[in-house]
Amino acid sequence: MEKTNLPLQLDEGLFFEDEKVLLKWETPISSLSNFLNPEIIIHSVSKHFIWKNKTCLGGLKCEINALQIFEVPNPRAFHIYLDNLHYISLKIKTNKDDLKSSETDFKTIYDKLVKNFGDASFCYPKYSFGLPAIFWEIDKIKFSFAKESANCLVISITHEPVGFIELKNQATEIRQREGEGARVNSVVW
Repeated sequence: MEKTNLPLQLDEGLFFEDEKVLLKWETPISSLSNFLNPEIIIHSVSKHFIWKNKTCLGGLKCEINALQIFEVPNPRAFHIYLDNLHYISLKIKTNKDDLKSSETDFKTIYDKLVKNFGDASFCYPKYSFGLPAIFWEIDKIKFSFAKESANCLVISITHEPVGFIELKNQATEIRQREGEGARVNSVVW
């Protein structure tokens, strides 16, 4: 894998800071059950791996999730259908019900992401709970930050695998056909 030297080893995988171990991109999904004993949830069409109460991305307390879906891949989200790890999400509980506190938490984490990874590439303003969904695209890594629910923020990270040209081309065709929606090439609050 080509190394891009991203902060916090994100170009190599996700670093679990408490345990000081790296979950590497391209790890076979079948071996995730042996990595730090995750909770495993199996459905008829998917398998989920959950590591609770972890710290990553420079001190963020979060729940780390990986999954694989066993269906025909959706080209726009094909990373979650692959046999190797190319997608992780981090859920950050805010435990705050009021919108002002939640917005403060969101901005604090956003500032930390900017400090570590630089300015975001684009956003979708007022995406959820009046807050934007913010995206970074850095070489083979793409990640987003958004409010998932009243008390949960989420960072979704994808690693671009080698190959899968047909799926990537299909995703490009869909984007061209459907457009970019409310996308803004800066961060708008």
